[in-house]
Amino acid sequence: MTRNIMHSISLRILAVGAAVLPGLLAAGGVRAETSSLTEKINAYVGCINRLSERAYDSRERYFSWVGKKGPTGKERIIYGTYTIYDTADCKSGVEKANTLDPRNAELEAAASTYVDAVVALEPLLKDADDYYSQENYKDDKMAKGKALHPQLVAAWTAFATADAKLRS
Repeated sequence: MTRNIMHSISLRILAVGAAVLPGLLAAGGVRAETSSLTEKINAYVGCINRLSERAYDSRERYFSWVGKKGPTGKERIIYGTYTIYDTADCKSGVEKANTLDPRNAELEAAASTYVDAVVALEPLLKDADDYYSQENYKDDKMAKGKALHPQLVAAWTAFATADAKLRS
């Protein structure tokens, strides 16, 4: 599945390049514009490559043992979640990329929304991972796990929506 996603991203990057390149050739300054476009696209793809798969893996791991309504405290096996990598580089890279030419308001908005979603997801996953890996659910009878569930679901939903929009 990851190869299909990467292939799709590669095709879309080529399509963006093919759509933008004729205008750049007509306007001159091809090297500077091409370099700028490459830097811009690399920032967006870099975020996706570094953070998306791990975010989806975390959601998959969580729902492998939790039902749709959340943890009950009666689960036989509790796997917890995975954390994601630090999002600071992604955030700063997208902020810079969004200022580069060629400008594309829709793409830049999608990248900013992606960053907002992944930055919001990061501390929730860290909190949940600590809670489950330290087995704190045994001390509070899964109270925090029950409270975290709707937050995690909302954050993963926002992330998946933002990820899909950026990829498209």
